[in-house]
Amino acid sequence: MANLIYIFGYGSLIYADGINGRGLEKTYAENDLVVTRLKGYRREWNALDADGWTYLGLAEDPDSGVNGVLFPLETDMTDIRDFDTSEAVHTLYELVDVTDLVEDYPGSIVLTDITKHPKYGGKIDPDYQAMLAAGFAVRGPAFQEEFLRTTFFSGKKA
Repeated sequence: MANLIYIFGYGSLIYADGINGRGLEKTYAENDLVVTRLKGYRREWNALDADGWTYLGLAEDPDSGVNGVLFPLETDMTDIRDFDTSEAVHTLYELVDVTDLVEDYPGSIVLTDITKHPKYGGKIDPDYQAMLAAGFAVRGPAFQEEFLRTTFFSGKKA
């Protein structure tokens, strides 16, 4: 039997449909997700891929925090590998243990992906923007307002 960890989603992973379709064995429903906050990090448009697209990433900042969701992930190799692939872990991102920095701690390890080598600029993928908008529609205006307030461009507030 696999152990359970949680992933902190802070961008396109803020709602169930944003998580589903990434090759994971589990299909998520909204009640599988816990809305929470992560302390000690700032959300930035700082993950620039080789094709010139920019995605959200996290940067350490002891004075900041971001909202997002926790979702459970079984730690068998299939789900970890599929999550790594879908999130470009090891190229754009690296998984970091943030267990002690999450509000509403679920009693298990919490990982999130942070930007490995922050780079700014590039275009924002319209499909990625649509995923964020869909997540805001599910989470509501208060979540969206906090999300936008805690998201930065080039290390500076948008």
